[in-house]
Amino acid sequence: MTHNPYSPPKSAVTISSEAVSPRPISVWLLVLLLLAVDIICATGMTRFLLFIASRFSEVAIGIGLLVAIGWRIAVIAALLVLIAGIMARRQWGRWLGLLAISGLVVYCVLAPDTTVYANSAERAGGFAGRLVFLPLLLGWLAYAFGFSGKSKRYFVRRPNEALSQPHTADPV
Repeated sequence: MTHNPYSPPKSAVTISSEAVSPRPISVWLLVLLLLAVDIICATGMTRFLLFIASRFSEVAIGIGLLVAIGWRIAVIAALLVLIAGIMARRQWGRWLGLLAISGLVVYCVLAPDTTVYANSAERAGGFAGRLVFLPLLLGWLAYAFGFSGKSKRYFVRRPNEALSQPHTADPV
């Protein structure tokens, strides 16, 4: 058998057949949003603890104070675990990310608007932005993060599962 001069050289590098899908932009956007919320919560927690420390002699340490501190620590830890789950391509990270987006929409709609507007046009613009455009934008983010083809490929636990499943058309 003769050597084929056009064949590639033998290499120790192996190419895996498991193609890993890159992170979609929606995943990066949600992770950055959750990091921003986590930083804001951590800043609030720090300020709360500094306030307690500055008035430590006047503060009565009781169950209410411990619950307030524990609640803040739990929120910060839950956000960090959620970010880790999303970055590790876990299915629970996908569903909890959608739950976080839903909670943000509910908060934006139900939170009292304490903004002082100069006139009724600004008030109408603030109303439309808070109750129409922001929920629509977060709805798009929820779709892109949880239900688009890119995100479904990203959150597949084993990349071969996505390749082995046949594509079926939706019945019309």
